Amino acid sequence: MASPRETRQFEFFRSLPCLAEHEKIALQQCRPQINASLAASNRFSVTVLRKEHHNLRTHFETLCKKLGSMIECVEPVTRAGCGDQAAKMMLRFITVGFSR
Repeated sequence: MASPRETRQFEFFRSLPCLAEHEKIALQQCRPQINASLAASNRFSVTVLRKEHHNLRTHFETLCKKLGSMIECVEPVTRAGCGDQAAKMMLRFITVGFSR
């Protein structure tokens, strides 16, 4: 019997070709949301590095909103093209990347 980690690895490698194929579509359809999310992430990172405590909350809230908007755009494209498992996998990677 496969461990949970092995199961996730199998799901990842099974989903990867479709995710790569539909990434282009998501990038085209969701470019404004993706760019806004990246800009908010960069702004938040700079705020942390500069220890601008007075701006942390505002920039973190903006980052969460922009990330949510990006997910709302990308997730349906992924789900329609690759199915539920691949969409869940994509969301898992976004949240793991965000939590680092």
